[in-house]
Amino acid sequence: MINSAHSRAFGTQIAHEFFDFEPFTLQDPMPTGAQLLEAAHRRPTASHQIFQVLANGALEALRPDEVVDLRAPGRERFITFLSERSFRLHVDEQPRDWGQQTITGRQLKQLVGLDPADHEVFYMVVGGEDRLIGDDDTFDLGTAEVE
Repeated sequence: MINSAHSRAFGTQIAHEFFDFEPFTLQDPMPTGAQLLEAAHRRPTASHQIFQVLANGALEALRPDEVVDLRAPGRERFITFLSERSFRLHVDEQPRDWGQQTITGRQLKQLVGLDPADHEVFYMVVGGEDRLIGDDDTFDLGTAEVE
């Protein structure tokens, strides 16, 4: 007897930190973070992180042994990072997680779902002059004054 639940393929989209989503197909409807990394050829998996893209565009880190149910709609997009540490930043007072110490202006815009051509990003400096972060400018999230 064939179990149709296990013969169905589940589509995912997995990107690097540049939001370059690629389609992948999995037979397991409930893969772990490590299985998703392996399916996307991110090796060694222990050196990578994987984040699920939530419906609101925020990223949520997945542990290697954490299971994701791909049968639920809107749960099939992921971003990977060659990094073992994540960083928290605030964009328009909303917390966002990122899987690398640096982020470009373009990545910041993509992270919050803004069209890079229509928006600018500024680093708000309390008591100082705000700094424009251009699309190709790299911003270091690891400095002491950044959260």
